[in-house]
Amino acid sequence: MKIADPTLLALEAAGAACSAAVWAGGRVAARRFAPMLRGQSEHLVPMIAEAMADWGGGFAALDAVAVTTGPGGFTGVRIGLAAARGLALARRLPVLGLSSFEVAAAAAPAEERAGRLVASFIDSKRGGRFSAVLRVVA
Repeated sequence: MKIADPTLLALEAAGAACSAAVWAGGRVAARRFAPMLRGQSEHLVPMIAEAMADWGGGFAALDAVAVTTGPGGFTGVRIGLAAARGLALARRLPVLGLSSFEVAAAAAPAEERAGRLVASFIDSKRGGRFSAVLRVVA
Protein backbone atom coordinates (compact mmCIF):
# COMPACT_ATOMS: atom_id res chain seq x y z
CA MET A 1 0.00 0.00 0.00
CA LYS A 2 1.38 3.38 -0.98
CA ILE A 3 0.28 6.52 0.83
CA ALA A 4 0.65 9.80 -1.08
CA ASP A 5 1.43 12.00 1.91
CA PRO A 6 2.20 9.76 4.90
CA THR A 7 2.39 10.83 8.50
CA LEU A 8 5.33 9.04 10.10
CA LEU A 9 6.89 8.72 13.51
CA ALA A 10 10.63 8.27 12.87
CA LEU A 11 13.02 6.87 15.49
CA GLU A 12 16.82 6.73 15.61
CA ALA A 13 18.80 5.20 18.45
CA ALA A 14 21.45 3.18 16.59
CA GLY A 15 24.13 5.84 16.27
CA ALA A 16 25.79 8.48 18.40
CA ALA A 17 22.50 10.24 19.10
CA CYS A 18 18.89 9.57 19.92
CA SER A 19 15.95 11.15 18.14
CA ALA A 20 12.23 11.01 17.52
CA ALA A 21 10.49 13.03 14.84
CA VAL A 22 7.07 13.34 13.27
CA TRP A 23 6.85 13.79 9.49
CA ALA A 24 3.46 15.26 8.57
CA GLY A 25 2.25 17.43 5.73
CA GLY A 26 5.48 16.91 3.78
CA ARG A 27 7.74 18.31 6.49
CA VAL A 28 9.25 17.61 9.91
CA ALA A 29 6.38 18.71 12.12
CA ALA A 30 8.05 18.01 15.48
CA ARG A 31 11.32 16.52 16.68
CA ARG A 32 13.52 15.77 19.62
CA PHE A 33 17.25 15.13 19.24
CA ALA A 34 20.13 14.65 21.66
CA PRO A 35 23.69 13.51 20.94
CA MET A 36 24.63 10.55 23.15
CA LEU A 37 26.83 7.50 22.99
CA ARG A 38 24.85 5.73 25.71
CA GLY A 39 21.49 6.22 27.37
CA GLN A 40 19.15 5.75 24.42
CA SER A 41 17.14 3.24 26.45
CA GLU A 42 16.29 5.93 29.01
CA HIS A 43 15.72 8.77 26.55
CA LEU A 44 13.95 7.42 23.46
CA VAL A 45 10.44 6.88 24.87
CA PRO A 46 10.29 10.29 26.61
CA MET A 47 11.53 11.87 23.34
CA ILE A 48 8.72 10.12 21.46
CA ALA A 49 6.17 11.45 23.94
CA GLU A 50 7.56 14.99 23.69
CA ALA A 51 7.67 14.99 19.88
CA MET A 52 4.13 13.63 19.67
CA ALA A 53 2.90 16.23 22.17
CA ASP A 54 4.59 19.05 20.24
CA TRP A 55 2.98 17.85 17.02
CA GLY A 56 -0.42 17.40 18.67
CA GLY A 57 -1.79 14.97 16.09
CA GLY A 58 -1.96 11.88 18.27
CA PHE A 59 -0.91 8.30 17.59
CA ALA A 60 -4.19 7.55 15.77
CA ALA A 61 -3.15 9.97 13.00
CA LEU A 62 0.08 8.08 12.19
CA ASP A 63 0.34 5.99 9.03
CA ALA A 64 3.56 4.15 9.97
CA VAL A 65 6.58 4.07 12.25
CA ALA A 66 10.06 4.33 10.70
CA VAL A 67 13.19 3.18 12.51
CA THR A 68 16.88 2.77 11.77
CA THR A 69 18.00 -0.85 11.72
CA GLY A 70 21.75 -0.32 11.97
CA PRO A 71 24.55 -0.82 11.74
CA GLY A 72 25.10 0.87 15.03
CA GLY A 73 25.36 0.23 18.73
CA PHE A 74 23.81 -3.10 19.67
CA THR A 75 21.70 -1.75 22.53
CA GLY A 76 20.62 1.34 20.59
CA VAL A 77 19.48 -0.74 17.62
CA ARG A 78 17.48 -3.05 19.91
CA ILE A 79 15.90 -0.11 21.79
CA GLY A 80 14.83 1.59 18.56
CA LEU A 81 13.43 -1.58 17.02
CA ALA A 82 11.59 -2.57 20.22
CA ALA A 83 10.03 0.88 20.61
CA ALA A 84 8.96 0.97 16.95
CA ARG A 85 7.53 -2.54 17.08
CA GLY A 86 5.65 -1.89 20.33
CA LEU A 87 4.06 1.31 19.05
CA ALA A 88 3.22 -0.29 15.71
CA LEU A 89 1.59 -3.31 17.33
CA ALA A 90 -0.47 -1.10 19.65
CA ARG A 91 -1.79 0.99 16.72
CA ARG A 92 -1.69 -1.75 14.03
CA LEU A 93 0.76 0.28 11.96
CA PRO A 94 3.45 -0.88 9.54
CA VAL A 95 7.09 -0.52 10.57
CA LEU A 96 9.51 0.84 7.98
CA GLY A 97 13.07 -0.26 8.64
CA LEU A 98 15.80 1.93 7.16
CA SER A 99 19.49 1.15 7.36
CA SER A 100 21.73 3.76 8.92
CA PHE A 101 23.40 3.95 5.49
CA GLU A 102 20.12 4.90 3.80
CA VAL A 103 19.44 7.57 6.39
CA ALA A 104 22.95 9.04 6.06
CA ALA A 105 22.71 9.04 2.25
CA ALA A 106 19.33 10.78 2.38
CA ALA A 107 20.95 13.66 4.28
CA ALA A 108 22.82 14.70 1.14
CA PRO A 109 21.00 17.36 -0.93
CA ALA A 110 18.53 15.74 -3.35
CA GLU A 111 20.09 17.35 -6.42
CA GLU A 112 23.49 15.89 -5.51
CA ARG A 113 22.31 12.33 -4.88
CA ALA A 114 19.48 11.69 -7.37
CA GLY A 115 20.40 8.92 -9.82
CA ARG A 116 23.94 8.64 -8.47
CA LEU A 117 25.93 6.23 -6.39
CA VAL A 118 26.33 7.52 -2.85
CA ALA A 119 28.98 6.19 -0.48
CA SER A 120 27.98 6.11 3.17
CA PHE A 121 30.46 5.52 6.02
CA ILE A 122 29.66 4.97 9.69
CA ASP A 123 32.23 4.77 12.49
CA SER A 124 32.16 1.26 13.97
CA LYS A 125 33.52 2.53 17.32
CA ARG A 126 35.97 -0.41 17.16
CA GLY A 127 38.71 1.16 15.10
CA GLY A 128 36.99 0.64 11.76
CA ARG A 129 34.13 1.77 9.60
CA PHE A 130 30.96 0.29 8.21
CA SER A 131 30.44 1.27 4.60
CA ALA A 132 27.91 0.91 1.81
CA VAL A 133 27.45 2.24 -1.69
CA LEU A 134 23.83 3.00 -2.57
CA ARG A 135 22.13 3.98 -5.80
CA VAL A 136 19.64 6.68 -4.88
CA VAL A 137 16.54 6.90 -7.01
CA ALA A 138 14.87 10.31 -7.17
